[in-house]
Amino acid sequence: MRKILSLAAVVASATFLGVAQPAVAKDYQYCRQDAFSAGVRDCSFDTLQQCRATAAGRGGECARNPASEATGSYAYAKGRIRHK
Repeated sequence: MRKILSLAAVVASATFLGVAQPAVAKDYQYCRQDAFSAGVRDCSFDTLQQCRATAAGRGGECARNPASEATGSYAYAKGRIRHK
């Protein structure tokens, strides 16, 4: 009986390890800043419309994710950018 349980545990472990995929972080482009808790930011929105729909029900403001790679380095640049 022990051999059967041990074998079943080994097979189950091998199956799980063979199928499991690593977690992938997603780079969301928009964040909702909570209106009631200072500093709480929820960056889980792909579109501005998704963020605004949540903010309409829960409160807060929506803005670009400052940590997003898609935002670019000039999205929050201070001062005025002069174009030639």
